[in-house]
Amino acid sequence: MQDLSDEDIAILKKILEYEEREFPKILEKYREWNINAEPSWEWHKIPVPAIKLRKLVERGYVKIVYKSRSSTTYRLADQNQVRELIKMREAMIYKPERKEINFDDLFKYIVGYDDIKELLKKVLKSEKPIHVLLIGPPATGKTLFLEDIYHACPDAEYVIGSEASGLGLAKLVRERRPGILLIDEIDKLLKAEDLSTLLSIMESGRTRRVKGDEITDVVSVDVKVIAAGNTDKYLPPELKSRFLPPLYLKPYTYEQFKAVAVNYLTNFENVTKEIAELIADLTWNFDKDVRTSRSVARLCGNDKNEIYKTFELFRKYSKS
Repeated sequence: MQDLSDEDIAILKKILEYEEREFPKILEKYREWNINAEPSWEWHKIPVPAIKLRKLVERGYVKIVYKSRSSTTYRLADQNQVRELIKMREAMIYKPERKEINFDDLFKYIVGYDDIKELLKKVLKSEKPIHVLLIGPPATGKTLFLEDIYHACPDAEYVIGSEASGLGLAKLVRERRPGILLIDEIDKLLKAEDLSTLLSIMESGRTRRVKGDEITDVVSVDVKVIAAGNTDKYLPPELKSRFLPPLYLKPYTYEQFKAVAVNYLTNFENVTKEIAELIADLTWNFDKDVRTSRSVARLCGNDKNEIYKTFELFRKYSKS
């Protein structure tokens, strides 16, 4: 599934919804008219851009049912496969639900990194904006730092780089005026307009509303940006320079990862210790990402069979 973007999955979901809604009606008409054919649709019925549709056909998720000089009709190659893909993607997308924790309990369940914990607390208490960038592969605890800040600081807003946009960032900052902007997966925030919005916020403390070629108004904001990513390789130097020197986190050992995962799952996701340990072990052998553990706990609860089934699905559709 890693060859599919979030936009591809969204398109497949739209196609599936259309087929589930319209195909029974089409089949009923076919029976009335004694027509023996499989239902299908043209691109404008969804609608879906031609370049995206071509990709889904090439990958085998959509098949061509009929083609002539004037039109081409399509349908999903396997509706059940798409249902599983959507279920997997929704399980893997993690956004924190705000829970109140005391500032004194900040980073309580994160193993190690005492010096980074101390630095982040100083940044949060600072009267003026200071920006922090955490870099490291999965199983380093980056996201956990962001989540704890989100829970402990009512004026924090949390966004995921792969789902953010420049307009979205500007709108969020203008309307909600956060004191802290938490950006996970900042390495996936790569569009020029997204980066220019972030640069403007960090450099001048301002966000602009533009209409056509004119700047209609400027809003001053006072926000600290704390971001995390797997790599800083593709971040432009002018953006990196707005942060303190990047902090490169080393991956947890298996024992550290399991301790962190079990702590969080038992304290925040209401699963038993036995189930938390099972999810932690399966996650370590899959992608070593605590967010995966969280998503599985939320999806399956304490049901062992569902947990095993979900990880089987993950492995079935993973790139490797």
